[in-house]
Amino acid sequence: MTIIATPSSFHQGTYAEALGLLRETKRLLSAASPEIPADPAHRLFINAEYSRVASRLAYIVSWLMAQKSVQRGDATWAAALTDQPALSQLDICTSHASGEDPELPVELREILARSHTLFTRVARIDEITRKQHC
Repeated sequence: MTIIATPSSFHQGTYAEALGLLRETKRLLSAASPEIPADPAHRLFINAEYSRVASRLAYIVSWLMAQKSVQRGDATWAAALTDQPALSQLDICTSHASGEDPELPVELREILARSHTLFTRVARIDEITRKQHC
């Protein structure tokens, strides 16, 4: 089965979902939260998890932009696929264990779960695309 690169509701919907999560993350970071602990090590852990969300979303948007570039004819599959790593190989993005930590604020756990689901979905498509074009 061959997947043809055409503009799709998948790409548009995924892009909108990623931007929505990015906005939610920004809102959470901007809001003063009573759940942020005084312990510096715990604050570092929480900030690392926000960075995990940001990394996932950045890689998703980058992947979507590369796909769009191929669809418009501005880039080849070879260029689009070699200019960025395989999404399934990005450990910081694929790890999900810390997202279930009860020590994290509830809203952050929810965003971690949603960004992981979105990243996993896009990583599967990336893997299929790489098998077809590499």
